[in-house]
Amino acid sequence: MAREGTSASIARIVTEAEIPVGSLYTHFADKEALLNALYLALKSEVAATLVSESHGAGSPRERGRLLWIRYIFWARAHPEKQRAIQQLSLSPIISEKTACQARKVMGGVSRTLQNCLPARSAMPPEIALGLMQSLIELVLCCTQREPEKFDAYVDTGFQAFWRAISE
Repeated sequence: MAREGTSASIARIVTEAEIPVGSLYTHFADKEALLNALYLALKSEVAATLVSESHGAGSPRERGRLLWIRYIFWARAHPEKQRAIQQLSLSPIISEKTACQARKVMGGVSRTLQNCLPARSAMPPEIALGLMQSLIELVLCCTQREPEKFDAYVDTGFQAFWRAISE
């Protein structure tokens, strides 16, 4: 998925997964069902990573930075999963039912993020989460080109995010 997107053939998918094609169809009716399940599983993994221990002690900024760092490090540790999420989130193959389930799964992240928002912030947590995801994609893109500037990009990205949600 990360390399070929939704155009990846079933033959290519089962070859990469090293499973017989029959096994795939035992669990999924078709490629669309497989991709919807993959999208939901990836979103669930991100949500589990971000929600755990992200709303503990500290100022809203410190909690927000922890959430930011967790997301950066998850995406950096799983670049293929991050690319697959990006591609699937833009794909018409993802059904409205799956998109709705993914929003519910990410609802925990939105609630965690809401606990990080400054009291004066008028930004809805869902918008803040979308902004965070977009800025993290940008930071990751920049750090791929200039890995020696990783810390600077992570810090600058967070500062931009925090300024945006603080106003």
